[in-house]
Amino acid sequence: MKVLAIDTSTSQIVTGVLDYVDGEIDVIAEKSVLGQTAHGELLAPSIQQVLSDATLTPSELDAVVIGLGPGPFTGLRVGIVTGSAMADALRIPAYGTCSLDAIASDGDGRVMVVSDARRKEIYYAVYDERGARILGPEVDKPDQVVETLGSLGITRVLNAGADKYVDLLSSFGVPLTSSYPRPAGLLRAAIRSGEFGGDAEPLTPLYLRRPDAKLPAVQAKSPNGHGAL
Repeated sequence: MKVLAIDTSTSQIVTGVLDYVDGEIDVIAEKSVLGQTAHGELLAPSIQQVLSDATLTPSELDAVVIGLGPGPFTGLRVGIVTGSAMADALRIPAYGTCSLDAIASDGDGRVMVVSDARRKEIYYAVYDERGARILGPEVDKPDQVVETLGSLGITRVLNAGADKYVDLLSSFGVPLTSSYPRPAGLLRAAIRSGEFGGDAEPLTPLYLRRPDAKLPAVQAKSPNGHGAL
């Protein structure tokens, strides 16, 4: 089973082609490129590149797995819309999974995964020794996260771009490792959650809060139509 994996929940644009057979995941091709705010321009070429590296055409894909965040509105939406559109055009299922779960699949022990939520906040989730999510995903100020979770016995922090808060996160006194979603992790997380296989459900982005971009307020007009009240 050939699977395309996509994640745009962080500053890294992650794409990959995987072969899933008899419960085993084989990474055929993968690519991670720093996108910052250029997800819309860089995602399509990245998908084309991993398909070329895997010597596959889109019509040979059997499914798409997409990271649903949490992540900033614009970048996250690019991956979900692109992956969903591809799956729809190819008439194959698109499965979603929590992007933090994908990162946690590479950890061991009691792990906390964090990523940059902007607005001086971080997204976070905590996982037990078996890799099951026991808290989150949530969004909060970094100092509040450290204060609240300091007693949970966390043994490792996996950091997906929240580099501005490294000193604060280091106060947990445990190893702090830079880690982003990877294609195999996305597929493992989708399988573990039960999302992968069978009928695909509608994809629901994990924004956790309202988008940064807002429509301008509409000014109320006076009865004569000239200016605000």
